[in-house]
Amino acid sequence: MTRLLILLVLVIFLGPISSFGQAIDSTEYRVQTVDGNVYFGYIVEKQVEFFLFQTKSIGTIQIRFDDIQRIERTTGSTRPPKSSAKNSNDVLLQFEYPQKYAGSPNAFGLEKGTGYYNNIYLVYNDFQIGLSDQFSMGGGFIPITDESESIPMWLRSNLSIPISKDMIHLEVSALNALMAGPEPAPFGAFFSKIAVGSPKNHISIGVGSYYDNGNWFPEPMVHFGGSLKVLWDVNFVTENYASRNHAIYTGGCQVALGKIALDTGIFLYSDRSSVVGFPYLGLIVPLTPSKNKWK
Repeated sequence: MTRLLILLVLVIFLGPISSFGQAIDSTEYRVQTVDGNVYFGYIVEKQVEFFLFQTKSIGTIQIRFDDIQRIERTTGSTRPPKSSAKNSNDVLLQFEYPQKYAGSPNAFGLEKGTGYYNNIYLVYNDFQIGLSDQFSMGGGFIPITDESESIPMWLRSNLSIPISKDMIHLEVSALNALMAGPEPAPFGAFFSKIAVGSPKNHISIGVGSYYDNGNWFPEPMVHFGGSLKVLWDVNFVTENYASRNHAIYTGGCQVALGKIALDTGIFLYSDRSSVVGFPYLGLIVPLTPSKNKWK
């Protein structure tokens, strides 16, 4: 039972809308969209799903964040701001951390060469690195022993397959863990998931199976989760797993703090006889800069 609870925790942790209106940015940007168009100009207003961009050639246009391939400052080019509005956030500092669930990658995966380090309560340590645009690997440990003086350690691999560009992604993931101690005990899980939407706004469903000490559990485990952008720099995320006898739920927010994110929410575990819950608080830190800061 102890290893099953730890497995479920690792699966989770491995694995009214408002606007900012009229926030004027005095920096000139180069914006490239996913359809290949390139625009030069200034950000004149930021909303939850899009921003207004004053171009040099065709006037002011509306650009959705999900349609952006790349955005960058043009060197040394600024203009005086047209407004004295406060809290004019630098667009390049928003959502630079990898989009993920409470601890595990989502089905959209990581770009090649990008990654993250996730720490919760200074004891849960987890990382993930993109080896290609479709495949990533990671691992971690919790330096706290249980009653058998064993420390949980794990390795994880994730394969993300785009089915429909920018809309539907299939993920196949494997988690192999070990209670490292006097009597090592391996356990783990395998999952297939499908996500519909974008990394910041999507729903995800899936199914998987798990094993403990070499024995496979006959009952499947169902996954359901998703992400919703509720503010410019705040995402609501949820990741949940349920089988016939056990269930685990998480729900919380990721708040962009420059290039890192504050990750906070609620964790619940239940079986047929009890329910256990506690809040979690951690940080998501990029290990490498993302090539695409908007997806």
